[in-house]
Amino acid sequence: EGTAQPLVLDSVRWLCYLAAMHQSPNSFPKRTLSLLNIIPRRCAHMLKLIKLDEQYKPQLTDMMDEWTATGETIIPYAIRKCDYHDFPSYLASLEVTQPADGLVPDSTYFCLDTERSIFVGAVNIRHYLSEGLLLSGGHIGDGIRPSERGKGLGTRMIALALDKCRELGIGRVLMCCDPDNFASARTIEKNGGVLENVVVGGGAPVKRYWITLK
Repeated sequence: EGTAQPLVLDSVRWLCYLAAMHQSPNSFPKRTLSLLNIIPRRCAHMLKLIKLDEQYKPQLTDMMDEWTATGETIIPYAIRKCDYHDFPSYLASLEVTQPADGLVPDSTYFCLDTERSIFVGAVNIRHYLSEGLLLSGGHIGDGIRPSERGKGLGTRMIALALDKCRELGIGRVLMCCDPDNFASARTIEKNGGVLENVVVGGGAPVKRYWITLK
């Protein structure tokens, strides 16, 4: 009896993972499958989007240290444009509040895994589209830290970002990705993205997807 709760929680976590990856759990025992009716509630509480503040400084440093060490370009741009070691300046740089120099107002959220208390990624949401964003930038810039990829977290994070878009009154969301970024394309498509076309933006081809919010 003392071990029942951990076993149930582990089963739910695994079923949440399968659901996120769109795999079939049909081979599971009936007792385990009975947990499926609580998967949406359980999954919804594993990840949440938060605005950065002082209490999350350790989570930010942990994620950015890992990401920086890989040498790859960190996405979204909003979380790499300022030195995260200078926390006050970094915090102040995260969002554009007034349009200027081709930039539009935006909101930056970090994706917190509430069970492990770590940041798994981040999203930057542009409140409306400039001419350049309409061509090849889109409403949402997003990225998952290297150690958390391949777990279906990007799909969940984008779903949460789309909820934020609804709150902003955005009815149709444009998302863009590189043609060879198959993981990003799958994440967009799993969230209802419909490919409109492939264009050349900034000298490179870009796939443009529209997501109609209900």
